[in-house]
Amino acid sequence: MSSIQHLLPRRTAALSLMLVTLTSLCPLAAVAQDRLRVTGTGSATGGMQLLLQAFLRTHPGVAGEVLPALGSAGGIRALIDGKIDVAVSNRAPNDKERALAPLQAISYARTPLVIAVHKGLGVTALTSDQLAALYGEGAPTFANARRARPVLRLSDATDTAIVKSISPAVAAAIDAA
Repeated sequence: MSSIQHLLPRRTAALSLMLVTLTSLCPLAAVAQDRLRVTGTGSATGGMQLLLQAFLRTHPGVAGEVLPALGSAGGIRALIDGKIDVAVSNRAPNDKERALAPLQAISYARTPLVIAVHKGLGVTALTSDQLAALYGEGAPTFANARRARPVLRLSDATDTAIVKSISPAVAAAIDAA
């Protein structure tokens, strides 16, 4: 982790680093169109802007835009409904989604997921057990007597599943929270 800490803003301290695989989903026929509409997980919006700009430079007859993020599930649903041409997701489509439309999933990138705390807590790293304790009752007090209160995402959000995969203790603590 020390090799990436210099990339973080000075006001935060890295607690954990995970890689999230971003998946591009598109109907099998989307490649032949003259217009590309892209959306999905918000963590991919910036990268998709850059990729789409590069694609459009080499395909002058094609128009394209990256729409505001809808999340992984929202992007997949918009794709199935024909509202967009490419969905970017940080998870593969589930069986129910695959039953609704012929989708092709391609893993194209891995992005870091950083868990960070305010520098005022005086913490530069946490173990998974300490991270789990953040989600427990009566948020823990750190050595400098400051308390931490984590931001909870929806229980079915992909990001929640990713954080829960850090350890069984973190998963149990998030479920309890």
